[in-house]
Amino acid sequence: MISGGLNGGRIMNKFPAALQAGNDHDLGRGRMIPEFPWESMMVPLADWLGMDADQEASAFPNLARFNRTQHIIPTEALFKEGGSGGDRSSGGEGGQGGGGSR
Repeated sequence: MISGGLNGGRIMNKFPAALQAGNDHDLGRGRMIPEFPWESMMVPLADWLGMDADQEASAFPNLARFNRTQHIIPTEALFKEGGSGGDRSSGGEGGQGGGGSR
C-alpha cells in the first residue's frame, strides 16, 4: 500500500522459516498455509477507511476464528493517523484524517 498516512518501512507479519516441501506450512503442490489471515491487514484498513464496528462481522465473517491481539494488526500500528484509533465502538473519524477517502 502507498499512502502518506501509512507507517511504512516494516514487515508487519512474518515469513515461514522454510519454503521447501514438507515444512510445517506446506499443503503440497506449491501451496502454503499462511501464518496470518488476510484479515490481519484488511481489518485495520477498513477501520481507517471508516467502517463501523457493527459491520465488521458481516464484512469479515472469519474474524471470530482469530485471536485479535495476536493475528490482527492494530490500526494505529499500520497508519500514522485516522481510523478509530483502536476504539471500535466509536466508529472513528474514518480515513479522512489519514489521507483515505470513503
